[in-house]
Formats: sequence, structure tokens, C-alpha cells
Amino acid sequence: MKKLTLVLGGGAAKGYAHIGVIKILEENGIKPDLIIGTSMGAVVGCAYASGKNADDLIKLSKTLNSKQFIDFNIFHAIFHNSILQGKRLKKVLIKEIGDISHNELKIPFIAIATNLLEGEIEILSEGRVVDNVLASSAIPGVYPAIKQDDKILCDGGILDNVPDDIAKKWCKNNVILSVDVIGDFNRQIETSKFKIMSLTINALTLMQTKITKYKGNNSDLRIKITQPDVPQMNFTKENAEKSIDYGKKAMKRNLAKLKKMLED
Repeated sequence: MKKLTLVLGGGAAKGYAHIGVIKILEENGIKPDLIIGTSMGAVVGCAYASGKNADDLIKLSKTLNSKQFIDFNIFHAIFHNSILQGKRLKKVLIKEIGDISHNELKIPFIAIATNLLEGEIEILSEGRVVDNVLASSAIPGVYPAIKQDDKILCDGGILDNVPDDIAKKWCKNNVILSVDVIGDFNRQIETSKFKIMSLTINALTLMQTKITKYKGNNSDLRIKITQPDVPQMNFTKENAEKSIDYGKKAMKRNLAKLKKMLED
């Protein structure tokens, strides 16, 4: 059987769909040999790579809530480069996977971030996992950018929301399965009580969908999941359940194709 690279795209709460995809893969005895994630794809990907199974991830998704992702502070918004502090997300990640480095993970994992100073993709495969995931998921203006050495890193989705091109360069002989949880932009306009957040998310999502389209498909199999009733910045149990179900259904529809690719 061929090896599998699993590429998980960004999409905030829509990224719970990745858990549904993983659940169906697990039920069919399919385990990735490498995981590459951007933004929420990096959050889910690192948790799975750390040794958690799909049921662990489903349970975790139902216990999290928006307060653990959205820590708004008016003074932080005024005097810093983001409206959220990001401290709670860091605390959750350390609690769930530990303060570990990439070489301690059960499955090799790469987080994708954007280097704002150089205007280039950063491939984060070494060092502290949590720091790299926070960099990959730092939505500009929403979550704080991460400083690493002489770099300023933020959301990988700015340049590469479904980084299957990175997968193709890293492992040419692997079957590449990518998951795009945003799907069609025009069917999912975001609203939030923080109007600036709605504007930021909508603008970023539009940019991501266009870049993903024009970058082309570098996957052997890409699953595109449109979730019009799952707002990106609404991390609730109900949202998680809906998104996970979207992921399960999408993976089931594509399971036969993937199995054939892995067997050839």
C-alpha cells in the first residue's frame, strides 16, 4: 500500500470537518504517514499527530467553546496588533498535546505559516509544536502574529490555505489527500458581534478561495467541503457536530477513490 500525506486546510470552526474526515479514515484502517496543516488544519493536525484518535478529537471539539478561542480585551485591541490575545488557545493546546517538539509526535507533522517580512511561506517542522501551530493560525488583526528569531509569522492561509503544493515537494511518491473546508465563498458570508472581525474574516476567506483556485490542485484527491451554516468564528458544540458531519459525509463519498489510489 502506498503512503498517505494528509493536507488539512484553514477555516477556523469549519476546520472541525477535518475531524470527520479523520474519523472515516480511522474506521477504514487508513492512517496518514505525514500531516501538513494550515491554521485550523494545523490545530487539528497537531492534535492527531500527537497521538489522539478521532474519538478523542470529537470529544474535545464538544467541550471547547468560543471563550477558549476568543479572548477579547479592549486594551489589547488598542495597543497591540490584534483584537484577540491568543492566550487561551495556547493554554488549550499545551493542555491537550503538551509542550512538546516535533520529534516527539507520533506522526510527522508540518505547520504552514506566512512570513510577513519576506512575503513567503514558512514550513515549520522543527521546534515547539504549539509555537508553530499558533503561528500558522494567527489570523491577521484577529490573533497576534508570532515572532520567531527575525521573522514575523502569521496565518499560513494568507498564501497557501490548502498546502498540497508543499506536500508534493516533500513527498512525491505519497498519495496526497487534501481537505478544503471553506469550499465556495459566496455561500457563507460571516457575521459576528465584532463587526471588524466579520470584515476581516470575509476578506481573508475571499482571498483564500481565490488563491486556492488559481494555485491549482496538486493533490491526488482533494475534498472540497462547503459549510454555509457553520460560521467560522462560532466555536460551539452544535457547530462542531455539524462540521464533523460534513467531513464524514465528504470522506465517505470519496473513500472508494482513495482506497484505489492507495492500493495501486
